[in-house]
Amino acid sequence: MKIQWHFPREPGRQLLIFRKADFSVIQKSGNEYVNNIRQQIGRHGRNDGRGLDGRKGESDFKITNEVIVTAGVYVRVQGRFPFQIGPNRAGTALGIVRLGGHREGRETGWQCAAREAHEEASLQVSPVPPPRTYWYETAVADTPALFEGAWLEEGVAPILIGRHLNRHNMTPIYLAVSQDKPVPAHETKGLLLLSPEEISTILSKEITLGQYLDAGGKALLRVDLPLNGRLQPFPHLRLLHWVLTQHPEILS
Repeated sequence: MKIQWHFPREPGRQLLIFRKADFSVIQKSGNEYVNNIRQQIGRHGRNDGRGLDGRKGESDFKITNEVIVTAGVYVRVQGRFPFQIGPNRAGTALGIVRLGGHREGRETGWQCAAREAHEEASLQVSPVPPPRTYWYETAVADTPALFEGAWLEEGVAPILIGRHLNRHNMTPIYLAVSQDKPVPAHETKGLLLLSPEEISTILSKEITLGQYLDAGGKALLRVDLPLNGRLQPFPHLRLLHWVLTQHPEILS
């Protein structure tokens, strides 16, 4: 069964709806990609709670017992960033959530983020070294501080490290690029393909999914979502906006 593309009649709306799609064609090479990631686990770095040293002002930020439990990734695809969209837990809005999820086995942070990007958006990604690495308390996600230590995992460093107070957990967020076409996969209800300007708009005022589409926004949906649903930016969208403000060279 081939993917059925549905183009709404409303002019200007960049909306693709996947109905009863068989994703085996899209995931054929992707399964090999994910398997390759899983085969590398344990050979290219460990994640056993080894320390990271950083600094925020005069206060030391030392991670000694914390481990990576989740990881995420900001993927640039032709100048846009795919974010998941779906009803929030209360059912009062459509949450906008970064790509990423829980670590499996002995994955490194990057291996987890790369696997999740494929499992959620069908993207094979390549890491981008960050201009800087910042850390933040997850309870205060709008005030990142420069991370002055070295990322001790082998390979690429994250752009952000989220520290979960009193839980001994942390979440690295990486930068990446992809040449693939995003497709919502598995349990992903839909994807928004956000430009930096659209991110700024969503953060600055209340906007519905329909208004976003009417303004030329792009969305790929696996399920019907209410066009009058309010878009709710989750913290990682705000953090990406902050990162792009600090480092516009990321877009070049």
